[in-house]
Amino acid sequence: MATIYMRNLLIFIFIFCSQTAIFGQFGGGSKAIRKIKDTELMVILDPAYGDGYNEEIQNAVKKYWTFTKYRFISGPQYKKYCNDPKYSFLSRFEVKEASVVEEKIIFLGIIQGGSCGQAVGDFAAYFNLWVWGEKAYAVECVRTVQILQNYLQLGTDNDIPALKNWEDICRLYNRRKHELNGKQWLLQTADVLEEYQDIRKVRTIYTRGKVRFAEFDEIDDAIKEGNDSTIYHQLCYDSEGYRFHVWFL
Repeated sequence: MATIYMRNLLIFIFIFCSQTAIFGQFGGGSKAIRKIKDTELMVILDPAYGDGYNEEIQNAVKKYWTFTKYRFISGPQYKKYCNDPKYSFLSRFEVKEASVVEEKIIFLGIIQGGSCGQAVGDFAAYFNLWVWGEKAYAVECVRTVQILQNYLQLGTDNDIPALKNWEDICRLYNRRKHELNGKQWLLQTADVLEEYQDIRKVRTIYTRGKVRFAEFDEIDDAIKEGNDSTIYHQLCYDSEGYRFHVWFL
């Protein structure tokens, strides 16, 4: 699977429905992101998160994270570093949001140190981990680490305002459509609108490489294997819950 931001693209938004979307939020724009670039990332592990998460977040960071240097710390060690702005933190947290689902949502976010009392709104970016069991972390940690790093790199290389604009971010991603050339795109039938569930219609839109429908498990396996010749998509919407985009990772 593609591991750098140049291969993460938002396109073909109009053929997808929303049932597999990631819920996420972009934060302080390029100014905040460039400060994070100069930090050391502390990846927080905790027994309360379970062995599945702790193991797979380490695997995902080791394999895909290149934005900053990093180290792994235990939850109690957070207080040792949180007041120091030379560190940033990859942190798991939960939010109960009835307007999205009537249960707690697990998020993974990145935040710069400087205050131990920071709130969710202080995160540079965060995205949810849709997990239904410990094994799901093997895929979801990869998805979320890639999305976070991609956004941070995009904000480093371009000027994204703190009051972010989804359309502007879309345009930045779409400048890199050529990176899709020769890539096989895997997608699920259930992810696309009914009128595009004929693979021949999708092929009239995606002409840069092969495209085919695949089962959920096959796409998950491709993500875990990290095949650079294959791309997959992830729908994402912001905290207002109304604008959907496709993230190629």
